[in-house]
Amino acid sequence: ADIGRILNVFGGSKQKWRKENICGYVRVQTINTSNIEERNDIMRKKLIPLIKELKKRFLLGDIAILTRKNSDVKLFTAWLIEENISVESEKTLNIREHPLIKELISFLKFLDSPIDNLSFASFILGDIFCKVSGIKKDTIRDFIFELRISGKEEMDSYLYKEFKKRFSDEWDNLIELFFKSVGFVPLYELMVTILGSFKVLENFSLYQGFFMRLLEIIKEKEEDYSGISSFLDFSKI
Repeated sequence: ADIGRILNVFGGSKQKWRKENICGYVRVQTINTSNIEERNDIMRKKLIPLIKELKKRFLLGDIAILTRKNSDVKLFTAWLIEENISVESEKTLNIREHPLIKELISFLKFLDSPIDNLSFASFILGDIFCKVSGIKKDTIRDFIFELRISGKEEMDSYLYKEFKKRFSDEWDNLIELFFKSVGFVPLYELMVTILGSFKVLENFSLYQGFFMRLLEIIKEKEEDYSGISSFLDFSKI
């Protein structure tokens, strides 16, 4: 009965295609399982390879994934982000979920509190810093691991000080300016300079919308949350 009502609604509908678009096909695959985890595992194993194959022939912006539920949007978005595949959805517009935004926020947290070893580690291990500095993530991981083994991390030294000793050029060229100027320039101007100095828009152009949204939020809230601390409290990223 339900199927009949649905068919009646769309009974008179028609679809036409452009004559020049003669290629393409539809394939339907059914996943027969009542176990949600098993279903998700199967879908991921099918979806990710398919997207990777399609992006060889199509722009990512021309590929769409349709879902029935918002929860599926969040799930698929997370999978794609984990695979470093650019994706835009209602869920990704919540910039709190984007890994590159989290890296920028980690840098702000460090600038606000240089003794925050965790935030500094998160930033220097991230794609933004590693890309512009040329330092491999494994090199930074080994550096942090050596500090833990030597016990320096638990002593009187902070991670950024040890980093400055080991990677003096990268510190001077990329971080020193912000370390000295924080608190003296408006947050919006600071973030614009960070994006430029770390070549964020150049190296991660596919995610430009997220960076622009972050700047918009900072600008919108500038009067109420002008400092790093107040903005971080507001954003909860």
